[in-house]
Amino acid sequence: MSQQQAESSVTNKKKGKSERFTSSGFILAAIGDSVGLGNMWKFPYITGKHGGAAFFWCLLSV
Repeated sequence: MSQQQAESSVTNKKKGKSERFTSSGFILAAIGDSVGLGNMWKFPYITGKHGGAAFFWCLLSV
């Protein structure tokens, strides 16, 4: 492999990494994360409040 080919492959790898992690992708991932954590926090509360605690404990045991 020549020096020029090696440099171009390193440049392409750097470009691929920067294109993969965009700011809009980060924002969407953060929103999805917060929604998922909110659902994980709310589900046991709602099931316990409405008499579904037995279902929740069975779900945790599986």
